[in-house]
Amino acid sequence: MPDSEPTGLDANGRLRKCPSTFNCVSTSSTGGAPEQYGSAWTASTATVEDAARQITAAVFRACPDARGPLDEAVTASGARYLRFAMPGKLGEDVVEILIKNESVGDLARDWEGDVGREREWLVTYRSLATTVKYVYPFMTPVGDFGEQRKRMERIRKEVGWRRVGCELEDVCEVDLEF
Repeated sequence: MPDSEPTGLDANGRLRKCPSTFNCVSTSSTGGAPEQYGSAWTASTATVEDAARQITAAVFRACPDARGPLDEAVTASGARYLRFAMPGKLGEDVVEILIKNESVGDLARDWEGDVGREREWLVTYRSLATTVKYVYPFMTPVGDFGEQRKRMERIRKEVGWRRVGCELEDVCEVDLEF
């Protein structure tokens, strides 16, 4: 893992944004490159612990070569943080998931697609390639053809959770080809 891009939560207890030179997708990457932003999910489980168990099982179903959780923590607010490692197209990749101990209804925003989902837990994530390769002499980072986004979509489909703000998933489907 490059020294310049740490894993884990930032000082505010949130997942970190994607660095500009990495192949990455994150729910925290707002205001940056649009291809690095991913929509948060909602978990329709009884507890945050149930959600953590379900997402862990889904990671291993979607990514059989995954290792982890390498890091697992409960924050002061009761959120659950999980970190996994797995082989990527250019080296090792890291997947981080934060299941917040607050429901979507606690966010005080009335998105039409979330009606009836007020008691579902908010799930944020970051999928990051830990290796950056460059094209010489331009020093342009080599892309991984959207693998980080595709991986997170496979995991989401395995666990069966919906994106925040999406009433009907077929309406909210994104083009995974870049």
